Amino acid sequence: MTTQAIPNAAGGHNASRPYVPARPTIPIDDVLLADRFNKFEQGARKIRWDAQGPVQIDWSTFDRSKLTLDNLLVVKLVTFVESYADVYTSLLLESFCTNDTMATFFQLWEREESNHAEKLVGYLETVGLDREDLRVALQRPRSRKFSVPYVKTPLQANCFTYCQELLTAFFYQMFRRTVQEPLLNEILTKIIADEWRHFHWYENVLKMHLETDRKKTIEECIPVFENFAMPGNQILGPEYEILTDEIIKRMRFSTSEIFQIGKTVTSTFGLIEGGRMIARSSYARDMKDVVMRKKAPKPQHEEIVRSFTADLERALGASPA
Repeated sequence: MTTQAIPNAAGGHNASRPYVPARPTIPIDDVLLADRFNKFEQGARKIRWDAQGPVQIDWSTFDRSKLTLDNLLVVKLVTFVESYADVYTSLLLESFCTNDTMATFFQLWEREESNHAEKLVGYLETVGLDREDLRVALQRPRSRKFSVPYVKTPLQANCFTYCQELLTAFFYQMFRRTVQEPLLNEILTKIIADEWRHFHWYENVLKMHLETDRKKTIEECIPVFENFAMPGNQILGPEYEILTDEIIKRMRFSTSEIFQIGKTVTSTFGLIEGGRMIARSSYARDMKDVVMRKKAPKPQHEEIVRSFTADLERALGASPA
């Protein structure tokens, strides 16, 4: 077992997190990877917006009059996912970490994702949700072990997170277009910047594998694309799919978003191979069915949406403190 400490914005280090070195199926240039991480971290340090970072949020810009229930539905749902970052990072460190550079990146990634959760929780509290009720609700899913049966190698774990970060970045971008409330818009702008940086890191690691052994890399990635589902499905269970279907409907997603996501994938893997991977993706087919209104609502759809938004409606209707 190896430990690795990560540098923080003040120049010190966070506590070390142990990891178990995993054997890569397609070795890549570790020296080049370390050099790329150093550049990534230097860029991240300049825009870091957690408690130790140089950039801070102006919470005084909050304007309740410009907030909608649809906005809050999305914020509450993504807060559950962002709050799970440390659990997911533990899985990566325990099973899919090949060297010190990836261990350091995973911990930096966890730090930035945890900051997203902290700011989103703070936003929900600003709106009026009860702090203790929110803490209990967010803690409940953490007892569930995160497991992805079709991810068996570090490369597949990288591909899984590549897909996750790509979809997350696009989702936040689409969401921000619907937001008029200035504080939420500022938070989302910073989250989007982080998510795209994370995506490009995973993309560059995948490209290093493709340059080493293109055929084998694509073969390993195909099962991920075929079976991919967002982590929220494990965090919240069937409730997550119902809520995301509802959000996609309310936010008026269209096939153009699917096309843009597909264009990014083919940019990474190549037009032919990337196109085949998208065509075999059950997630892409499901999203297309939702967008084109071909997917039938699941039982208890309306009941689950009402239950999830009940506290949001109360907070939105309350008089400002």
